[in-house]
Order: sequence, then C-alpha cells, then structure tokens
Amino acid sequence: MEIQQLKQKAQKMQKSFTNDKKKKSIGIMDLSKGSKIAGRAKSEERKLQKLLESEEIIEKPPKEKEIKFYFGTFLERGQKALEVENLSFSFNRESILKKINLEVYGKDRVALLGPNGSGKTTFIKILLEEIKSKEGEIKWNPSVKIGYLPQEIPFNDYQKTVLEEFERDLEIPENEARRILARFLFSGEDQTKKLKDLSLGERRRLYLAKIVACGSNFLLLDEPTNHFDIPAVEAIETALSQFEGAIFVVSHDRYFLRNIGVEKFYYLKEGVFKEFHSLESIEKVIK
Repeated sequence: MEIQQLKQKAQKMQKSFTNDKKKKSIGIMDLSKGSKIAGRAKSEERKLQKLLESEEIIEKPPKEKEIKFYFGTFLERGQKALEVENLSFSFNRESILKKINLEVYGKDRVALLGPNGSGKTTFIKILLEEIKSKEGEIKWNPSVKIGYLPQEIPFNDYQKTVLEEFERDLEIPENEARRILARFLFSGEDQTKKLKDLSLGERRRLYLAKIVACGSNFLLLDEPTNHFDIPAVEAIETALSQFEGAIFVVSHDRYFLRNIGVEKFYYLKEGVFKEFHSLESIEKVIK
C-alpha cells in the first residue's frame, strides 16, 4: 500500500472516532488501529527519504554534456578572416563575377544567395583556389583553417566504416568520437555502416561532422541541407549554432539561414554581389 494511501486511511479512522461518540468501544479499537497505520505510513516515509538520499542505492542521472569541437586557433569577432578585393572571373568570354569585394570576420555568419547557375559554387571554388582567377585578390588570415562541405562528397576508401572515417583526422578517444557522431544522428549500428552503403544525405552529414569537429574555424558550406530530412537538418542547425568560428554558406533554405544566425547576406545576380542585412530585404528586391 502506498504511503499516501496509508496516511489517508489513518486520518479517516481517527476522524470517524472523533465524530462518533456513541460507539466508544469500537472507536477506541479503531483509534488504536488508525494510530498503527499512521505510524506505518510515517515509517515508510522515513525509509523512502533515506533511500532517496542514499547515493549508493540511487545514482543521480548524469548531466548531458554539450558537444565538443576540436578547433585550432580561434579568430575573434573583430579579427579579419577573409578579404576579397576586385575579384572578377570569366568563362568562355562570359563574365561570371564582376569586381567582387567582401570581408568576413572571425565569428561572422554570411550567406550567398542567387539564381541557379549564377556562379555561387564557382565563387567558393575560387576561394579554395580550385579555380584560378586572373583578376582580383583573395587574402586569407594565416590562422584560418577551412572546412569545406561540397555538394558532392568524396571519400578515399568506401570500405571504411562511419566511425573509422570520422576518426581518421581526429586524435580523440573513441567514446568521444561516438558521442559526437551521435549528435549528428549516427548512433549504434549506424557507426559501423560502410561508407559505400550510406545515402547521399548520410555522406554529407558525416562529412560535415568531420569538418566541424576536426579543428576548422572557417566553414565554407555549399547547399548544406541538400538530401537531408527534417531531423537531420535540425541536428545540423544545433551543431552549427554551437560552432564559434566563421561560416560562409551558399543556401536557398531560408529557415536554415535564420536558425544558424546568419546576419549578412549577399545576392549574386549577373555577376554582381549586392549586400543585404535581412532575408526580407532580399525578398523585396527579387520579387
């Protein structure tokens, strides 16, 4: 019988004795029985309290740890991470980029939007020196360590497991690696899946987990929510909200951009960057 039920039964019997003076002999017996029940309730209550206070019998649930990222050198908010001066690029005599100028600082969140085929991915590849530009200058802070998420994910060995690939560039304990992977929705048996068996979304999610965790302090993300379902997007948003470096992202996903705290926007059209400070201001222009 529960403690509260014992208390209620004892109180009921004691009240019955007080209100029924005509049944004195029975009342005395009931009072005695009620006192015993009340005593039992008190005894059980003391036992329960002692049980709750005993750390040997009941362990307190562990406090959930925040995800840890393994950064290299941090860049402060006012410290310049990237400067682009008068960058132009043409392909087959067609002008793709025209005298682009921008600056990104240590903890900035910057987004590049624009129509398909306008040159957004080309601009990122120029920043990475995968494509050479003859005009303009790109200046990276020497302390910047770039983490790049391309639209198509390459792996060197598709026979490796998720855990093996994740640990390849990280010198951290296995249990910590597993915990970080779980935050990117790779848990349990998912961590032993081979790379060749991963979907496009899983490959991008794993690659993003690697570049975020391995020491990058400047993320270049090209359409990071492509091929992701809603839970995966939410997990990525949570991870990026804890990321303390700079983010430069190409994306059409307005909700994603808001949720990761983008504060500066560029819209690329006909080779020209136009700067905006809100999505609403862009939408007014492009309608």
